[in-house]
Amino acid sequence: MPSKFQRRAANERPIGLGHGGILAAGSVAASAFTTLCSVAATIIILRVLSRGEAGKFAFLVELLYSVGLLGSLGQFALQARLYHQAPPGHFDWRWDAWSTIWITVPFIVVGVLAIAIPYRLTVFQMTFLCLGAELFVLTNCFSAVLGQQQHYAWSSALLRMGNGLLVFPALLMLANQSLRRLDFVLVSLLVFLGVAALLGGILLARRLERGPGRITIRQRFSGLIFLASILALLVPQRGLIVVA
Repeated sequence: MPSKFQRRAANERPIGLGHGGILAAGSVAASAFTTLCSVAATIIILRVLSRGEAGKFAFLVELLYSVGLLGSLGQFALQARLYHQAPPGHFDWRWDAWSTIWITVPFIVVGVLAIAIPYRLTVFQMTFLCLGAELFVLTNCFSAVLGQQQHYAWSSALLRMGNGLLVFPALLMLANQSLRRLDFVLVSLLVFLGVAALLGGILLARRLERGPGRITIRQRFSGLIFLASILALLVPQRGLIVVA
């Protein structure tokens, strides 16, 4: 006759295994869908634009993400770690978002101005890079926090949403020849990066309670450690494309 411990073990089921599997599947599905949309949009855009504008488009997009990674100062990785270590509702995520903007904006602007002369960037292109890079930083921070709160599907989708939504203007360009212009694509990408950042803020407002805690300036400096690892892994890939 089985003991009470054996009966208890037989009746027990793995807690959260099914839920975790669903979360992982949702994250993979969201990532795959947005990635496919992004690839399809890029292929269409590069085919319908002239050779010169297609090269400028690829260059400016890679430059945007490179500047965004450098100008982020590792803040999205820092926020993910701090929010993971603290109990839910400890940090005031809205204050931390504004703080991230004010800290990273000067570095992004200086970075864009530094490359404006050698690459002969226009005022429109400089504005595109500054706004786009900052929206990219903010979206990454929202995505990192959502991921730590186990909202993996949204966290994964936000990272690729800006490029993924380009499939809509790409199809319009395919149907209407008058829209096959570089400025139309860049403005569309800027709008979609803004949509991704706005959606990230809305999701955090609905799913994460605001607390009294705030990330201090001293803690912000520790984000440079994460920036070093990001530079070692990602920037060489994007940087080589930009230089080429």
